[in-house]
Amino acid sequence: MSTFTITDCAGESEESKVFNSLPLVTPEFLENYLRTNCDESVVSLDQFPSPFLFKGMAEAVNLFIWAIRNNKRILCVHDSDCDGVGTFMVATEFFRLLNYQNVEFFIVKRAEGYGFIPKNITERQIKPDLVITSDNGITSHAAVNLCNQMGIYTIITDHHQVNHLGVPQATAVIDPHQPGCMFPYKDINGTFVYWYFYKAIADTMQLSFRDFWFDLMIAEITLTTISDVMPLKHINRFIVKYGLPRFFASQRAWVKTFTEGKKEILAEDLSFGLIPAINSAARLADAVDAANFLYSPNYGIAKQWLGYLTNLNENRKARQEALDTEIGTNYTAWTNQDFIIIPGQGEKFHKGILGPQSGRVAEKFNKPTILMTLSHDGKYFSGSGRSVGTIDLLGIVKQSKYVDLNKSGGHKAACGVTVPVENFQGFWQDTQMAMRDIPKEQFRPKIEAMGKLPINYVSADLYLQIKAYEPFGEGFQKPAFVAEGLIKDVKLIGKLKNHMKGFIEDGLGARVPFMWFFFNEHLKSGEKRRFLYVIAKDDFASEKSGELEVCIHIKNIISNI
Repeated sequence: MSTFTITDCAGESEESKVFNSLPLVTPEFLENYLRTNCDESVVSLDQFPSPFLFKGMAEAVNLFIWAIRNNKRILCVHDSDCDGVGTFMVATEFFRLLNYQNVEFFIVKRAEGYGFIPKNITERQIKPDLVITSDNGITSHAAVNLCNQMGIYTIITDHHQVNHLGVPQATAVIDPHQPGCMFPYKDINGTFVYWYFYKAIADTMQLSFRDFWFDLMIAEITLTTISDVMPLKHINRFIVKYGLPRFFASQRAWVKTFTEGKKEILAEDLSFGLIPAINSAARLADAVDAANFLYSPNYGIAKQWLGYLTNLNENRKARQEALDTEIGTNYTAWTNQDFIIIPGQGEKFHKGILGPQSGRVAEKFNKPTILMTLSHDGKYFSGSGRSVGTIDLLGIVKQSKYVDLNKSGGHKAACGVTVPVENFQGFWQDTQMAMRDIPKEQFRPKIEAMGKLPINYVSADLYLQIKAYEPFGEGFQKPAFVAEGLIKDVKLIGKLKNHMKGFIEDGLGARVPFMWFFFNEHLKSGEKRRFLYVIAKDDFASEKSGELEVCIHIKNIISNI
């Protein structure tokens, strides 16, 4: 199948040549694409691999059973993002069902460093006998070594990459990315890895709830599979497809507050609605606030927490807009480089917003981006990065001898980075040099167009044809198309006026409404443009008419006509 990416277009004449060579999308062409690319190799719980395919699982289960049978003190250490808070829910539910009391749940604080650190042990009044990490720990060598010295057992459960120091010397390690692990699906999220650990315990101990353990935690597993942008294929696709309707029907208080007034829940509703609100707690306040929301005992309390998190998220958006303006005004020399690395300081470069903002900058300039802020003691720059296309961001970062690898980590698409101030120049030069060897093809945006679909073909029937293959996401993108038309009646919307709506006309009688969220180029009425788009439901128009109404969501502008 011929595809089109924006970076194919070096100029107007070349762009026209590529555009005109694209196939016209027909319903049959679309159906074949969807059927071919939809990975449903896992369609039931019976196809879930055995927990004991994870390297280290047997040792971890035996240690856990020994600990509870001897009433040992257990400390569960959870990460602070949505995935980490999801593991908190899995742990608290499991220990509640187990009726085990000698346990403490701790969510790490983003400002103190990533994951399990020595401070989490040295500052505890009661020394644990066993530490269990979730969605973190695979790079926690210092903390694990301290536990070994103090006679504390450790179980690491994680899904992140092993760093340059190798696998920590924990008592047991469960991570699909560690060498020698036979679990077939590597790209699963931390909550699912953690759920698998407790499944292995429940199966081994023949616990009464083992047969409904997956459905019991399906809301959290669905949420976190989406939040960590896992590829929606094989087992991940099953989780989300199976989980979304069950999420919608869940009786959990936190779910009911979010689904209130909605007729269905899509992956996009979580990606752009609930998940950013949950993540805002760790970014701007304390992840415990997000845990309190998920753990709410009733609807009223959950409603209050959701309102609080929503307000936090609005504050996060406003901060990002201010930082976006700051970068566009005072850091143009930095954004002109092949690899955008900006060493900021001050309140505008609040550490909690650097991750999502680096993603926005990367998308805007189509370049890998790392945004950093100066530490309070002035000794180091630290921050977050996001990649574009298929560029291995963490791989480039790890090649530099100037980066602090003990405080940096992540994966190909996103990473956290720490660099001593005196090493920043060397780090910056290393990354710019590394970019010279990156083929242009790796810069291409992940969303590709199937072909040309003129706007007069956009219809409710076509929308429903596509919708039948949901969920879409990483690894199985919603079909995107290219078209051209006349821009009309443009309006800026949203509290921050960072979204755009209007109409597109083809000059032959077709007039279709459009939306462009977080636009990176101002459109004016009367302009003729070629654009990349997806077909979406027009919620406002559908509510007003009582019928299914559709619109197009512009993903990017290709060129003028």
